[in-house]
Amino acid sequence: MLAVATGGAILRYHLYDIDPVINNSLVFGAMAALVTGGYAVIVTGVGRLVGGYGTLLSLLATGLVAVAFEPLRQRVQRLADRVVCGGEPLLTRRCPGCRHISPPLPVDCLTASAQPSPTRSERVR
Repeated sequence: MLAVATGGAILRYHLYDIDPVINNSLVFGAMAALVTGGYAVIVTGVGRLVGGYGTLLSLLATGLVAVAFEPLRQRVQRLADRVVCGGEPLLTRRCPGCRHISPPLPVDCLTASAQPSPTRSERVR
């Protein structure tokens, strides 16, 4: 019971900066299952239709899975982002535990560094 409560608190309040780890685990797990399942379905389905399992069929299945991999990975990544961080894209996340926040623009850095530092009397206020 304590482990379940601790896990729920870690996930709910974004403790230990674990959100990126959970996000990557969801993406890699889903992709492994989808690629393996897709390959198995193509090889067995087409093998039964054609009436045999050969090297050409394996190459065809491998090629189809490889072509479908990147669009599928992008969709799974968006779904994982939605589950973990409320759907914000990878580079613009603002949730507390995510480290993938886009860096400031160079102009903003220059403007901030050009501002005069406060005097002692202004800092005391």
